[in-house]
Amino acid sequence: MLTSILLGMATAGVVVVLLGAAKPVPDCPECGQRVARIRWPDSGAQAMKGGWTCKACGCRMDRHGRRVGG
Repeated sequence: MLTSILLGMATAGVVVVLLGAAKPVPDCPECGQRVARIRWPDSGAQAMKGGWTCKACGCRMDRHGRRVGG
């Protein structure tokens, strides 16, 4: 019983990782540069909700690639 539960949890984890890796990476809405697939969040909100900060121009965007903030 425990083995089947652990196997199910491992399978679900693999599916979540693969779905996250398959998401397209957006371009910066300000300068058009492609943002890095692997990111380090700049804030707690960015860590929880997703999103990027462009390394070239500093534009902050949500997980869909839309500009956020001021």
